[in-house]
Amino acid sequence: MQWRNEIDAHTENMKVLVWHGAAREANPKELKKYDVVLTTYAVLESCYRKQQSGFKRKGSIVKEQSPVHAINWARVVVRAPVSLCASIAMSNAVVVAG
Repeated sequence: MQWRNEIDAHTENMKVLVWHGAAREANPKELKKYDVVLTTYAVLESCYRKQQSGFKRKGSIVKEQSPVHAINWARVVVRAPVSLCASIAMSNAVVVAG
């Protein structure tokens, strides 16, 4: 992943996690151990939707806590996907919290 390679090339001793795929870490305490957590907009949106609206499982709606949304991040940088950029006329969004 290019972002991880860039972080490794330009920093020293930063703990980087690529948070992607079916076996993602589900414990917010574990995520907090990293200096940088890299993921996609699609993963963030899916986790948020499952937390807020839930999803159907065996005929009932199940809501699932999102580990990334449970953390009060110091900084969140989102590179929005092209489809989202076109609809809101922006290429990048930067949110600083805390």
